[in-house]
Amino acid sequence: MEPMFPDMDGAVEPFRRQVLAGKISPTRVGPYLLLEHLGRGGMGHVYKAQHRLMKRVVALKLVGRFRRGRDNAAVLNRFRREVEAAARVRHPSIVTAYDAGISRGRLYLAMEYVEGSDLERLVENSGPLSVDLACEIVRQAAEALHHAHERGLVHRDIKPSNLMLAPPGVTVKVLDLGLAQLNGSPASRLDADEAEQGLSGTPDFMAPEWGHSPRSADVRGDLYSLGCTFYFLLTGQVPFPGGSWIEKLLRHRLDVPAPLRHLRPDAPAAVAAIVERLMAREVENRFTSASAVATEIGKLTLAPLTVPKETNGDNAKPTLSGSRSSRGAARLSCTAMIAILLGVAAAGGARWMVAPRPMSPKTQPKTSAFPFTIEGCSNGFPSLAEAIDAAKEGDIVTIHGPGPFVIPPINWEGKALTLRAASGSRPLLEMKTGDNPWQALLQTNRALTLERLDLAVAADATRRQQAPAAPLIRCIQAPLYLTSCNLTNGGDGAVIVARGSNEVVIRGCGIDAGMVGLSLEASQGRATRLRMVDTRLNVRHASGAALSLWAAEPQQRNPVELRLEGNTIQADCITTVRVLPSTFSVLAVGNRFRYRTALLSYSGCTERDAWRGANWQGNGNSYQGPPCWLWIEGKPIASAEQPPIR
Repeated sequence: MEPMFPDMDGAVEPFRRQVLAGKISPTRVGPYLLLEHLGRGGMGHVYKAQHRLMKRVVALKLVGRFRRGRDNAAVLNRFRREVEAAARVRHPSIVTAYDAGISRGRLYLAMEYVEGSDLERLVENSGPLSVDLACEIVRQAAEALHHAHERGLVHRDIKPSNLMLAPPGVTVKVLDLGLAQLNGSPASRLDADEAEQGLSGTPDFMAPEWGHSPRSADVRGDLYSLGCTFYFLLTGQVPFPGGSWIEKLLRHRLDVPAPLRHLRPDAPAAVAAIVERLMAREVENRFTSASAVATEIGKLTLAPLTVPKETNGDNAKPTLSGSRSSRGAARLSCTAMIAILLGVAAAGGARWMVAPRPMSPKTQPKTSAFPFTIEGCSNGFPSLAEAIDAAKEGDIVTIHGPGPFVIPPINWEGKALTLRAASGSRPLLEMKTGDNPWQALLQTNRALTLERLDLAVAADATRRQQAPAAPLIRCIQAPLYLTSCNLTNGGDGAVIVARGSNEVVIRGCGIDAGMVGLSLEASQGRATRLRMVDTRLNVRHASGAALSLWAAEPQQRNPVELRLEGNTIQADCITTVRVLPSTFSVLAVGNRFRYRTALLSYSGCTERDAWRGANWQGNGNSYQGPPCWLWIEGKPIASAEQPPIR
């Protein structure tokens, strides 16, 4: 009798040790004998196995047992896509599929068994690759993608861990077609179950258009992921380090990564230009095909680098895998990889070598000890509060390194300041709440400018039963300017509070709010202007508002003007207005509004029809919500009375 199949979600190491020690016989799956556990992928486990008759060693991917119902259909659809995708392609840089089937209720896919190391682990162990090696890897991967794209296949999950560097010489293998989308066939459409579950892929390497439209598939999305992978191979970090998966998707959509040559000064300008074009946010600005990428890289003339001294003494044995390996899998040592590459060089090939990790601002001793500096001042500061206290009117406080920097609320008056990320850094400032749950992370009564910073509530605060009601930013009778910032607060308060501010400008930001995105009190004695451009604002609470506008006095005669351009705003109510000022106007161009209840909601009006004096002008906007988009005093206005919107 065959031994019992090991639990796919249980401990696999005891099973592996028993097989290798000869205490139990290898488990049989169809015509294959399992020999060794290699790792775990998105749908199941991968084993080293051998065909009982052909004696061919393969990497065997096994998916859990079938269950009746929708879960079963989703697994079947995804597995069918992977099998069909694998059958379409045959290329030296794509892992070959041999066989697929069902054994005792378990799906299996037999693939080419490859000895080598995935590129994520190689970079983690040995640092960024040399320019020569990185270019050759991306060139081979581009040729493989071109082959797949010609056959109607979009990979959708290109990343370093899905690219393997394998002997002989320098041979790249593209792994894991589990998320592949097949164009032009009934199986090409993502099944409804997957769409309900959310995004597929890896946020660190996902094309921005896939972040807001998971069903879209275009070969240029693979090229964006390849560009992110190229960036990782050369710098040793993902384009947007740190943050949650939502923040990463926002950054791909809104931010620009640290320039490649800031992190890797030895990279030629031509290489940096290829990476930049691959990672262009607009699809039409990328390469038109993977073949064009391979051709462009082939034109480069790169000087070979000298062999670096070995800096990694890891003697772990090589990873053996035909798919993504698990975190616990063995790693390829630097010694073994250098031996492979030296063999290529000795044979007369290009000298592709592992380059030492470049010194970046976040690794400098000064910035690690004093991450906060004032422009023009030679001294650094260990805390943001000390830097702000020492700063003078109009100073720029620069923050070095990614953080996270957990800081208490900071309140200062009488000086306008700019807080800015250092070049090549993306700092995260986390609010450490104190005894007063209403204190903001940053509060001032003078102009405040923030550039390329992430602000959030510290993790220990979010685990409480009730998140703090304090905003992340509070400006009192002072302008506020945000550029390329991400702000996350799950509390019942607003993320940003601007009281009496005459001007608020938000550009290219991501705002993730629990209850209110921006609370704006109309200024007294002058006009109040809010401009929001290319920003994503999401409010999670079922009765939350994206923009909350209010006036202190019903008789206030000063105008309030909103200018919204190219934003994506999602909330129960987009804009709530309390105590309507005499003049209220909105200019909305090219926005995407998604609302559950209302686009505009008015309350506290002194006259029943006061809202009719508001002026909404729009062009090229998208509206997703109920037809009764206007609410007055908590009640919807009949469609016939509502003014038209565009």
